[in-house]
Amino acid sequence: MIYVVSGLAILIFILIVSSVKIVPPGAVFIVERMGSFYAVYTEGVHFSIPFLDRITAKVSTADQRLPVENVTALSSDERPLTLSAEVCFCVADAERFFYSTENTVSSLGRLTLTALRDIVSAMDAETVLASKEDIGKKAARVTAPAVDKWGLLVKEIRLTELSDQ
Repeated sequence: MIYVVSGLAILIFILIVSSVKIVPPGAVFIVERMGSFYAVYTEGVHFSIPFLDRITAKVSTADQRLPVENVTALSSDERPLTLSAEVCFCVADAERFFYSTENTVSSLGRLTLTALRDIVSAMDAETVLASKEDIGKKAARVTAPAVDKWGLLVKEIRLTELSDQ
């Protein structure tokens, strides 16, 4: 009888310990219950139902940097320009970030690349070379509404290199 009671006590202890989830600062956990979205756990202590709830993803909400390397773009006067940029972003909505797009970060990189090419192609080469900061600000304004649907927040796009070929 003592073995049954102690075995049951150990089982209950294991269930209680496995139901406690501690989310560290700067992160959120995506939780699914029986295979479908259930909740987003923010920092702190949370309780889940063992065997029913599963942590699907751990998402960092800290600022992240994405390099966009060696983009070649033609200015309006048909001069090729090479530029590199760095996108500073963070995850604003973890649910949309996880479920909206297959590879959200690489999609952000491709969108930034397209925005930079569009902005540079509308300007002549001398204006592009003189307005490095303005191009980054315009690119951030262009990409912000699109990536908002993906749960991202673009804080800044900084041109790290801009050269005439």
